[in-house]
Amino acid sequence: RFEDVLSTREQHWQRTAVASLRCAGEISISGAGSPKMSGPIHTTALTASSRAARARAPPAALKLLLSPSAPAHKAQKIKIAAALAGVRVDAATAKSDAELAAACPHARTVVLSTKDGPVTRSDAVLRYVAALNPAAELAGSTTYAEGLVDQWLEFGAHELEVAILAAKAHGKNAAVCKRAKQDVANACAALAAALTKTTFLAGDRVSCADAALCCLVKAAVDGGLTSFDALKPPALRWYLTCLHAPAFVSVLGAGAEAG
Repeated sequence: RFEDVLSTREQHWQRTAVASLRCAGEISISGAGSPKMSGPIHTTALTASSRAARARAPPAALKLLLSPSAPAHKAQKIKIAAALAGVRVDAATAKSDAELAAACPHARTVVLSTKDGPVTRSDAVLRYVAALNPAAELAGSTTYAEGLVDQWLEFGAHELEVAILAAKAHGKNAAVCKRAKQDVANACAALAAALTKTTFLAGDRVSCADAALCCLVKAAVDGGLTSFDALKPPALRWYLTCLHAPAFVSVLGAGAEAG
């Protein structure tokens, strides 16, 4: 029968394998029991290097220096990207803008110290950190997705961040605050329209663009420029999805949606 033939072949293959290993001195036979391993028969150069890599100390944390006046969302998005990428980033606030300038002369809000030199500008630092773990695909999984990440980072800087910072700097100017609220409303409507077909901004995987835009929307909510009730369903679904993700919670805290 077919089953008998298959069983006979399996026994033949097993006897052949055992005999080969006995000749190599890698197993020993004791009685009628199963063969016992007497050496690491599966150890190769690859497994040896993998074990050595696991035994090594984790990479040193990157140092992120913040300006005393840096808005919270600047550091938040970088920390979230680091958490998503599995990269250690230690953030500290400079004692003065002069200290920040000493780290990088043209820095204004953040400076990341790397083994190759300083990186400044928050979105540049964000993308640098995201790129440290290519497997996470935080900068986009395809050329198109990479373009979307850049698109939304620029969108956030011009359509949301400008309004948020203007309202904060000119909080007593009714005209400025009214314009800022309208700009934020328009930006959130654009987000909602884009999120009707995808889970996240650059597709169905979270990216550094989601980290940046989520922090900006939170800043707008905290600043009274928009609210949960004002967000359209696609934008609200995306926002809450981000806020409840572990990497976001680790930076923004549990219950961040409460303000």
